Amino acid sequence: MPYHCAVRWLSLGNVFLRVFELLAEIEIFMQDKGKPIPELQDEIWLMELAFLVDMTTHLNGLNVSLQGREQTIVDLYEKIQAFRAKLNLWIQQISSNNYFHFPTLNEKFKDKITEDLKNLFTDVLEKLKSSFNERFDEFRKLKGYLEVTTIPFSMNENDIPVELQMEILQLKHSILLRDRFEKMPLKEFIFLLPEDKYPIFRKVIIRMLSMFGSTYVCEQLFSVMNVIKNDRRSRLTDEHLEAAVRIKVSNIPADISALAGKKRAQISPPT
Repeated sequence: MPYHCAVRWLSLGNVFLRVFELLAEIEIFMQDKGKPIPELQDEIWLMELAFLVDMTTHLNGLNVSLQGREQTIVDLYEKIQAFRAKLNLWIQQISSNNYFHFPTLNEKFKDKITEDLKNLFTDVLEKLKSSFNERFDEFRKLKGYLEVTTIPFSMNENDIPVELQMEILQLKHSILLRDRFEKMPLKEFIFLLPEDKYPIFRKVIIRMLSMFGSTYVCEQLFSVMNVIKNDRRSRLTDEHLEAAVRIKVSNIPADISALAGKKRAQISPPT
């Protein structure tokens, strides 16, 4: 039960939104039970709750976008950078009394937000921004390599890591490689780079693609294993478990018919 609740809490924004939509019904219910909630009559508290609903919804959206298979560190970097930019925009807009990107707050309380509340909201966003900068500080150290992997043809020469400058300048003047880079995934594009011309750039791409950006795949594997290895599978050996998990998480479909055709049927001897 605690594990189930912890997993469901990843949808905290949805939970808060649903609670906010049912505030009137919740108030009636609690009054009928003889346990009134005084905060539901406090407009300041309700405005803070509305801001919390919108903010957690944004954070949940980011959280979901960072999950999934086959996401590289480059993909995650782009999404984190985009969210940082959103934080800066929200701080500027709230300072100018623009709450467009906070729909719950904007719809219910747009003309009632006091200066103190506005300062509280911007302070929360500033702290969240600082937390992101601290948590993802490693991205700052890798910024040059991440960007040269993502946008090698549009980077300024001075922003390219020194050891890559000659190779990237040569790459920029290849019309064929520019066209292929825009039309195919990075993991396929790397095979078009001649190793004798772009040895360092190839190594950087391999390094970026091999970085372990998320625990999603590990968590998914353990979830699969828990489903397979349940209390009704008492005769499941470690060898069988490994094979079953491998089939489940592999991208290669198992040809069961072909495998079954290679095994001879066991015929009971005549009695």
